[in-house]
Order: sequence, then C-alpha cells, then structure tokens
Amino acid sequence: MRKLRKGECYALLRTIRAAIITTKRSLQRCAQRDDVATEELSERLSRHSAPRSDEGSSRRRRYNLSLIGMICFIVLFSEAQAQSAGEQAAANGLAVIKPLQIGDTIPEALWNLPLQVVNHPDGKDTITLNDYRDKKLIILDFWSSWCSSCINSFPSLDSIQNVFRDDLQILLVNPASSKDDRLRILYIMEQQGRGVTGSFAVPSIYNDKIITKYFQPKVYPRLIWLNEKGEVLAITGKKELNHGRLQQLLLKEGGDRYGN
Repeated sequence: MRKLRKGECYALLRTIRAAIITTKRSLQRCAQRDDVATEELSERLSRHSAPRSDEGSSRRRRYNLSLIGMICFIVLFSEAQAQSAGEQAAANGLAVIKPLQIGDTIPEALWNLPLQVVNHPDGKDTITLNDYRDKKLIILDFWSSWCSSCINSFPSLDSIQNVFRDDLQILLVNPASSKDDRLRILYIMEQQGRGVTGSFAVPSIYNDKIITKYFQPKVYPRLIWLNEKGEVLAITGKKELNHGRLQQLLLKEGGDRYGN
C-alpha cells in the first residue's frame, strides 16, 4: 500500500471530520424521527402490544462509529509510518541522495544498506556492500534484461571473477526501473550457468532504487569501480574491464599479482 503524503493525510482527515459531523447529524435526525414515531405508535397501540425494539438503530450506530474509527486508525497509522520511514532515512544518511562522481566516496550508510540479491554463491537473499569490504576492488555493473550486450558479457565477467576472486568482487546491479522481477533474473542466471565451467559465479542485486540514484546510469552496461575505502576510482563501459587493467589497479591498491 502506498504511503500517504502529508498533504494527502490532511485532506483525508478533513474528509473524515466532515463525515463524522454528517454521521452525527444523521444519527441525531434518526433518533428524533424514532422518538416521534415511537410517540405516534404508542398512541395507536394498546398497552398489551409488544414494545418496539431499538436493536436495529443501535446496530447501525455501532457500525457507523466502528467504520469511522477504522478509517481514523488507517490514516493515523499511515502518517506515523511515513514519518518513521522519513526519520529512518534521515538517520541512516540516505534521505538526500547526491549523485557520486569519480573521486567521491560512497557514504557509510550505503555500505550497510540491505540489498536484495539472486545467484549468491551461498544462497543468500540479502547482502550489503560491507560484506565485500575486505576486497581491494568492487565493481558494480548496471544491467537490464533488454541489454543484449550486458548479457553477452556475463561469461567474461564470470571468468574475471574467478581469476581475481581473492581481491575482486563483481556485483551486477539490476535497477527497479528495468521492471525485471526475481524469476526473470534467475532464469537469465541459470541460462548463463550452462555456458560456463561450474556455475555462474556473479551475484545480481535486483529491484535496486538507491545505488541507481547515486550513480544514475544513462546507458547499460555501466561499471562503477570502487576501492576498499569506497572511493569511486572509475566509471566506465564494459571494454575497460580486462585482465590488464584489473592487474594494474589491484597492484596499485595493494592486491596480489596475477598471471605473468
């Protein structure tokens, strides 16, 4: 359910207040009509007639009051939930997101942000960037199912991840705007697994809204290169991701030497 904005809450509260006043007036008019009807009926009935029951009228009143109370609860709960979410976002530093450029450092809150993931080697459903803080290099690779060049590069990503696994972690990032759901991404990952030795070793973050706002990729694939301090070293396309460039960067960051 979408959280109500503050202005929407106020408008709904005004509507509820008007409904309460209208209901009260209606109940008062009903009560007055009931009294008049009872007096007229009393004059016509003999004293041996059964007394008129107000059970139906009372039931309607209880129903109306219960309905009003329920609506008030929903409005107040929604307002409290929206305020709580806003306070939490402000507390963890993600309330206002400023796009990052080369040379910037990702905020600490982004390190600890829970991220939905598929194809994790340990079967995890949620990770954080902090899980890979021991790596010399983290590469965030933005992709979408409609980006054929992204998917065609997956075998190369798998190979690079396996070669440099001690110092490097590649994380695919599928933005929420791509409309790719979990099952579709899993299917693509499974298809990739058929074309590699062993299993496809690169996890994919999906339904992402936060990381995407920080880097705002205009085209896919788009790679974000981060060191262990969270500094943005480079923002590139796919062709810049090769063994030579990785070896150079990893040595600069204090990583191991790979190959010759």
